[in-house]
Amino acid sequence: MEQEWFELREARRRTLTTSSWVPLRASITTESGEYAYLGWNKTYFGLGSVACAVEDREHAQELGWMDAGISHSHGPDASGDEYHSVELFRESNDFVGLNLVLEQPGFGSKDKEWHLNQDLVIALGLFREGDVWVRPSEGYVEVAKLTRNLGRPCELKIRTEYLKDYLAARRMGLFTSIYTDRDEILADVSHIKWEGGKASVKEDGIEWEGIVMPIHAGNGHRFGSETAVFHIANNSEARHDDVPAFSFPAGDNAKSRQWRVKAEGDKLFRVIGKLWKSEWIAPADRSPRVRRDPMPATVYFLTDASGKRESRDTLAAQGRWLWFKPDVVNALLRFRDSRLLWYTQDTGEVGANADSTVHFGINALGLVNVYAKDMGLLDDWQQQVWAAYTVAPEGGVSAELWASQMDASPVETQAPEKFLPEVLEFVNLAFERHYGTALFRPHQEYSDIVGRCHRFRGLDQEGLLALAKDLARLTADSIDAQSLQKIVSPPKGEKWGSLKSLEKVVATLLPEERAREVTGPLFGTYDLRLADAHLAGKDLSQAYESARIDRERLHIFQSWQLLDSFVRSLATIGRAVEKARNASEASGAAPTES
Repeated sequence: MEQEWFELREARRRTLTTSSWVPLRASITTESGEYAYLGWNKTYFGLGSVACAVEDREHAQELGWMDAGISHSHGPDASGDEYHSVELFRESNDFVGLNLVLEQPGFGSKDKEWHLNQDLVIALGLFREGDVWVRPSEGYVEVAKLTRNLGRPCELKIRTEYLKDYLAARRMGLFTSIYTDRDEILADVSHIKWEGGKASVKEDGIEWEGIVMPIHAGNGHRFGSETAVFHIANNSEARHDDVPAFSFPAGDNAKSRQWRVKAEGDKLFRVIGKLWKSEWIAPADRSPRVRRDPMPATVYFLTDASGKRESRDTLAAQGRWLWFKPDVVNALLRFRDSRLLWYTQDTGEVGANADSTVHFGINALGLVNVYAKDMGLLDDWQQQVWAAYTVAPEGGVSAELWASQMDASPVETQAPEKFLPEVLEFVNLAFERHYGTALFRPHQEYSDIVGRCHRFRGLDQEGLLALAKDLARLTADSIDAQSLQKIVSPPKGEKWGSLKSLEKVVATLLPEERAREVTGPLFGTYDLRLADAHLAGKDLSQAYESARIDRERLHIFQSWQLLDSFVRSLATIGRAVEKARNASEASGAAPTES
C-alpha cells in the first residue's frame, strides 16, 4: 500500500456528524494472507460511544479509548447499598453518561450480544426485525441495524437524523472514541518516507502514529532479535508419596536451565499506521419525533392553474382541494401497512399506513382529489410521497367527494373492489351448499391477489392486462372443472375448459343465451389475461366487448369497468345457484350430488 494508506488521512478528515449513519459501537477486523509472510495485511476499526448531558461535553472529551472504547462488556454496578443500572456509564461520581448500546457478555455456548438501549427504541417508536430496527410510523424505514461477522456482533449503527432527534429530546450529545489501524507486511518500504521509520501527528481530538518494523519472515519477530528462554521445574521427591504435596520450586526442590534463541528467516517489513480519534456529535436543534417539536414546512403542492405552490402552513386557510395523478395510490400502497378502502364507486380512503389515511375522490379526468386540510395534517414523509404526484387543478372536484364533504349527502354508489372478496366467497359458498362442492380450489396467494385487484392497478394498457391476469387467476385458473363436469358432462369427444364448464352449469339454471351473457365477462377477462401472458396474436376487440370495457375511456375507468362486470358476473351466478337451492329445498328435493 502507498504511504497515504497507512497515514489514514481520509479517516482523520471524515466526520461522523455529517455521515448518514453513526456507529454507536463497532469492532470490525478484516484480514488477508498469513501473518508473518509477505502480502499479509489487516485493518481494524473500533468505536465506543457515550451519550451525556450537553453541559458535560468538556468532561466527556477528556475520556480516552481505554475509558469509552469497547474493551469491556456492560453490567450493573452493585456495591454496598448502591445500585447503578447497566445503561449508566460512570467514569467517576462527577460524570455519568448513558450507554446507547449494551454489550451482554457471553456464557457457555452463548456468544456475547449487543442490545440497543430500550429507552431509545421506545422513544423513537422502533421495532426490531432480526438485526434491523424499523419505524412503522414512517413506512418501516430502517433506523438502526446490527452487522455480524461469523454470527458475532461487530457494528451497530443508527441513522444520524434519528439519533440527533433523540439526543435533542434528552438535551444530550454523543461522545465517540475511535481506534483504527492498518497493518501490512512488505518486502520493500522505500516508498515509506517516515524519518527513522517512525512518524506521528497529534492535534485536537486526533492522535496518529506510524512505524516501520523489520521482521523475520515466518515468525514475525523483530529482525535480528534474540529470545531468552528460562525453564524452571519442581524437583521434589514427593512425587513418590501416596498423597504428594508440592511447594513452589525453590532451593533443592528446583531445577532450571536457560538458553537463547536467535530469530531466523528472511527480512521483511511490517508497516503499521494507528489512529486514535474522538468526536462530539451535537443534538439537533429540534426533536420532531420524540418531543414533537414543530418543524418548518418542507413539502409544497400545486394549488392553482398558474403553478402556485403552497405548504401545510396555508393549506388549511380555506376550504379547497388538491389534485394528484392517480399513480400516487400505487406509490402509497408499496408501503407495509398501507390501506385502500372504498366508500362509494369513486371515493374511499388511502394512506401509506392505516393510522394516517385521507379521504379521496376520483374526478371525471381520473385525477385524485384530496381536501387540502387533510393533506396538511399528514406527516412530512407521507406528504413527500403525495407531492411527487401533485398536478394543477383540472377537471373539477370529484362529484362524489363533493357530495360527501360539501353537501353532506354521500351518494349510494358502490365500488366493485369493495365487493370482490365478498362475491368470491358468496359464489363459492352457494356452490358448496347446492352442489356439495366449492367452485374454486384454495389458492395460497389468494389474499395477495385480491389485494392487488383495484382500478389503480390498470392506469395504462400493460396494467389493465396485468389486472385481468390476476382476476383470471381467481376464477378460470382456480375453478374446479372436474367437479363441474360431474354436474354437466361434456359430450363424448368434446373437451371443456374451466369457464366453458361453468357456463354449461349456469345454463341449467338460466336460459342458455342468458348464461352465455352472464359468463361473458369471465371469458373476456381470461382472453385479456392471455394477451398479458403472451404477445397478442389476434384482435382483442371481442375480449374487451365481452368484459364490457369501453376502449375510448381512460385506462383507470376501463379498469373500473373490468372489475365491475367481473363482480356483477359472479354475483349473478351466485344468486342463480342460491335461487336453485332455495327452490330445491322448498320442493323437498334432495341436494344435487357432486
